[in-house]
Amino acid sequence: MTVLSAFINAILPVFSVVIIGYGLGRRGIFDGEAVHTINKLVFYALLPPFFIGLTGQAPFAEFKSVYLLAYFAVSLAINFSVVIAAYKLFGRSFHESILLGFMAGFVNHTFFILPVARVIFGADAVLPVTAVIALDMMFMYGATVVAMDCTRTAAADRSLRGTLLHVGKTVLKNPHSQALSAGVLLNIAGVSFDNGLGVFTSFLGSAAAPCSLFSLGLFLAQQPLCPSRENVGIVTYVSAVKLLLMPVLAFVSLSLVFQLPGNWAGPGLFVAAGPCGSLPFILATQYKVRVDAISQILLFTTFASVFTLTASLMLQ
Repeated sequence: MTVLSAFINAILPVFSVVIIGYGLGRRGIFDGEAVHTINKLVFYALLPPFFIGLTGQAPFAEFKSVYLLAYFAVSLAINFSVVIAAYKLFGRSFHESILLGFMAGFVNHTFFILPVARVIFGADAVLPVTAVIALDMMFMYGATVVAMDCTRTAAADRSLRGTLLHVGKTVLKNPHSQALSAGVLLNIAGVSFDNGLGVFTSFLGSAAAPCSLFSLGLFLAQQPLCPSRENVGIVTYVSAVKLLLMPVLAFVSLSLVFQLPGNWAGPGLFVAAGPCGSLPFILATQYKVRVDAISQILLFTTFASVFTLTASLMLQ
């Protein structure tokens, strides 16, 4: 598939869901309450079945450990460097810095990258992209939740044992953690998804991506197009790190340092060139962290990623 064909037949059709949501949101047909309702639908009803199906059928034995090392070495480096820069250079709070770091290394791979990659790379893309999604959700997302909870003032007032119990309860109550754990257990037990369970997880899970992207468009329509003077620096910095530095480092790591074959390096680079995921924003609202800069980064990287994703295909 040529770069132009990939843009017209894969990137643009999926991204058009965001554009439709954005347009209807700007026209006032859907309001903020609709965004809240759709997000709750995705968060509680659609994503858990999706994650059960994802981890329940994930061929963990086929995951290349060297690929995961190559990708997550870059992701972690991006994450930690942005946390430090946001806290030390831009004077952001520690909690906001944690979420900005998570945002810089976390991609909208579940809803945006995976369906696009399937069209561009075919079945070869499913395994590399799924590997990133599984590890991101089980460890990066989980570690961010734990870090946020451990550093909260309320948690700091508890004893170490009380803090650990509180964190454990928070993680266990999370419907995504429950779904991921259930999927892993079903996978270990060898439970088949070639039955009603597979139909259930696939039917509901397939609705998660379009609903989430449509809701993302509605949400972005409510954001100012230009960041405030206070946020220009941090928005520009995090967006540049995510869309420019991360793909470059991923290319160096995947193709030059670890010299992975194209069927792994290509999808991995495509993931790295994607926009920021929306989970950091969701966490910010849950933990009552300011969301102005986070929402602006989400807005800019979502629309600009159309160009970075297309450009990443030229390197393959």
